[in-house]
Amino acid sequence: SAALVVLAAGTARAASESCQELVRQGRAYESAKNEDRAMSRYAEAIQLDTSCGPAYLALGELRAKMGDGKEADRVLTTGLERVPDLKEARLARARVRRAMGQREEASEDVRAIFDAPGADSEATRPLTIAALRETAHWYDEEGARPAQLAVWRRIYALAVRADDLYKNMSSYLARRIEQTSGDLLSLNYGTL
Repeated sequence: SAALVVLAAGTARAASESCQELVRQGRAYESAKNEDRAMSRYAEAIQLDTSCGPAYLALGELRAKMGDGKEADRVLTTGLERVPDLKEARLARARVRRAMGQREEASEDVRAIFDAPGADSEATRPLTIAALRETAHWYDEEGARPAQLAVWRRIYALAVRADDLYKNMSSYLARRIEQTSGDLLSLNYGTL
């Protein structure tokens, strides 16, 4: 029985390594504009290891890039069901859903990222900031300046509490907050 455990662990590790190699090959094909081969590699990786999160993410993003939002949504949803910690797929799915006009579902996906416990931890902060920035851009598209300002302030607060990398971003964010606040004042006084 101990031999079976060792064998199973070795098999799982080999599948994971093979999965990563197939994803690497898929990305190379994608860079070479050979989308069919890239999709094939990603699908092979998923067949080999149904918990290969990077394969779901890559396949979903490629499907979205090719204009097949419905299939991209299906792939990313399946990836999230099989690999619940695949938060990057949630952001990718939010973008796909937004592009398909499913604004409420897209908003739910990004909120699930930045409202999750530990969203401001060092490990998840970059994804949290990416989700918040996406939300700020959506609010900008909709002309929802007060909501956009609130999101930029939240990003700023994360950046100020973070390490030097994000502190460098804080001056950019301060300018965005000032710009959005100025836009709001102009709207209130009718000068825009």
